Amino acid sequence: MVSESSIKLNSNKAKRRASSSSEDKENKKPKTQANDATPGQNERRDDPAEQSTVHGSGESKPEEPIIPSVEKKEEPEESKKLPNPYPETWSQESDVVEETRDRRPTPGRNHAAVTDPKIRDNLTDDPDLITREIAKIDELIAKAPRRKGPKSAYLKDLEYRRETWADANDHFHPLYVCFAKGPNGSATYDDNGFELDYHKVAEWMKPKTVATRFDKQREEEKEMTTIFWEAGAAPRESDWMEYGDLIRDKVSKDLGIPWHKVWLKEFQDWESRGFQKAKRGEFAKMTDGERKRSLLVRGIRVHTKYPPSDKYVRDRPADELVARQLGRQYVSKDERNSPRMPTAVLLSARKDGRIEIRPNLVTRIMREFEPVMKKSNSSQTLVELCSALGVELDKLTDVGTLYLQSKHPADRLLGRNLLLSASRAGSLAATIFLVYSAHSQQSLNAAELVKPRIHLKSSVQAGTTNVQALVLQGILYRDRKLYKEAASCFEKAIALAGRKDTDDSRFVKFLRWIGLDIGLQDPNLDKRRPQDLALDQVEAHIQLATLQNNHQIGGEGSENLKIAALEYDDPRAYYMLASVNDQYSYEWLQYMMKAAASGYGSAMEEIADLLGFSEEELKKLVPDQRVQDWVLESPVHWPRLGDHFHWPGSSYFSGCTYQDIPHRLTRYRWAVRTLRRCDWAVKWHEAASVRAQKNSRLDNFNYAMLYWRMADILEEIKRPLHLVRYYRASSLANARHLERSRKVDKELKKFSEVEFRLFEQHHMYREAAEILDRWMAEGPRVEASMNISWLLGMLRSIDRVPAGTWRWNRKRVQSNVGR
Repeated sequence: MVSESSIKLNSNKAKRRASSSSEDKENKKPKTQANDATPGQNERRDDPAEQSTVHGSGESKPEEPIIPSVEKKEEPEESKKLPNPYPETWSQESDVVEETRDRRPTPGRNHAAVTDPKIRDNLTDDPDLITREIAKIDELIAKAPRRKGPKSAYLKDLEYRRETWADANDHFHPLYVCFAKGPNGSATYDDNGFELDYHKVAEWMKPKTVATRFDKQREEEKEMTTIFWEAGAAPRESDWMEYGDLIRDKVSKDLGIPWHKVWLKEFQDWESRGFQKAKRGEFAKMTDGERKRSLLVRGIRVHTKYPPSDKYVRDRPADELVARQLGRQYVSKDERNSPRMPTAVLLSARKDGRIEIRPNLVTRIMREFEPVMKKSNSSQTLVELCSALGVELDKLTDVGTLYLQSKHPADRLLGRNLLLSASRAGSLAATIFLVYSAHSQQSLNAAELVKPRIHLKSSVQAGTTNVQALVLQGILYRDRKLYKEAASCFEKAIALAGRKDTDDSRFVKFLRWIGLDIGLQDPNLDKRRPQDLALDQVEAHIQLATLQNNHQIGGEGSENLKIAALEYDDPRAYYMLASVNDQYSYEWLQYMMKAAASGYGSAMEEIADLLGFSEEELKKLVPDQRVQDWVLESPVHWPRLGDHFHWPGSSYFSGCTYQDIPHRLTRYRWAVRTLRRCDWAVKWHEAASVRAQKNSRLDNFNYAMLYWRMADILEEIKRPLHLVRYYRASSLANARHLERSRKVDKELKKFSEVEFRLFEQHHMYREAAEILDRWMAEGPRVEASMNISWLLGMLRSIDRVPAGTWRWNRKRVQSNVGR
């Protein structure tokens, strides 16, 4: 049957060039030191990067590197034999498990086909099959119609199929060979050594919607999960990618059938035979060894052994492919050839205050530290250098972060080892940077982070006065659900600010009393360091308030939020303080407006949504009359709209009697206020997008609805048609962008389709679509964006055309394309 790894197409269509070492690592028997050893323990692989970890040792396998680094080299043997100066209790904090559970060989695998593409294709009956198929595709490519602009999807598909046929190492090459042979052809193997089933391949070749395929697959995955575990012991269904291969491998070896043939029917057979089901926690998570083995089974191998098959093989960056498959950072040729840390960069950093050490001392420290940075005495050497040159150890943290930003990989490696050695030597600043960066990147379980975590914890337990260390350790306690210990750290950090306040002189207290912000910041705080700004007393107040609001500890969370908001003027605290109050209450509006004005993106979105409500929505969703009045009577004035709407045009009063004029004026003033309010909401959405440095699909929906509403108001008050058409075209542009986007939430997709369907009933919809098409086809681009000035000029030229009647003449454009 066909392998699941062979029929699952990668989302970005990156064809993986499968390659493997001559040694079959998957089915290799483990080397044990005793006959009664458990499989998977006390074994040693040939690859040093895949050696199993042992509980309680200090050499657990590194995970994702915390900071940019080049490929790691093996440490010297003398450094591995050094005793661990840290207590052995750190293994309780690490997430070390056995690297493998079941070392039985996978049944039904042709090992010769793994490394030899000729055996995989098995073309003894028809040796000219590949050449003949490539010639057919070349003929189709030659006959394919050409057009100006990007290639058509049909032509791209032909080129992709040709490349897949030509490259015998392509992951999908065996599928095309098997399908071309037919149901009675010779056996074909995938790049993992499993025989392909023609009927499965033919089913995969048929076009099928993604939703249908995924829905069926999800149902079968759910049933397999229920069968494998005992009642109530199964993990979450959303974690299938983590445990799916594990349970299929277990069933495959229990039944003695190939791994790729195991699916729902085989699970039911496994259950009927009475195999023992798994308990809670078993097979729920892959170890590093099992994850690498899964990649090998799926055909993602590391080394290539066989030569290119023919002249059609594509050139690929093999070094990049190998680095990414090994989980290492790819170092390009330009990076390798870039210069080492220039002196000009050090001088500029010294001038800007990013480092406090003189550049000549930095150069000397780095020159003498680099030869010993991988040795066991690197920390001692660093301390001796700092003592001889009169440099504080904590000041090397800024130097290390500066080297991490270098383009040369050797500089980044040097900066990483400098920070690690400084942390081992006792630098709390380096420890805070390493642990904070690892926490931000969710890689705290890396082996190189074990000692910095121990150093941070021991410093806090020893009674450090560093606020950043207390807050960071409190966050680590919170993540491990040790809420009392976390609250204790946050309270100590908060108390340090109060203790400093009581020890200040009368002059400092007087300056603070008259309003100057003096004495509230921690003396260890350095505003140049992002980790210091993110781990100050404000963060301690916010984290403590979060624990209190979630009822994880006792206390009133709003009091801590008020301190962080009112005393430190923190935007995030204002936003959280608003969230504590009832939504759309007057207190909510005050705090949310303060957070939005301070630049907090989520608060900007909340204010924009409030301003975008219609009068009916305001009465339904906003109970406070003061908030309603603020929204409807807001005095905000935007020059783009305000200068032209003080008095309506004469066309607005056409057809009305003298008695209707006051009513018309009242209606006009209401329309102008609504127009300004919608424009204000658009401005808040734009500010939030700029703040977040991205434009979400929800923003496209909001822009589409607001622009269409503004066009309705402009049409009602008889404003020039070019303004009405401009806003309708802008609305459709956002709506079309949302409809054609792939990464859209399902609920938003359904809701937007209902709303946008109402646009089609409008008498100006077709005209707006024609305007948008012409704008996209003929309008010039300015920095990858459409030129709005060109659109307004075009719309002014057709102002005399009645609304809803203009159509775009495409003949002229087609003739230009033909030329």
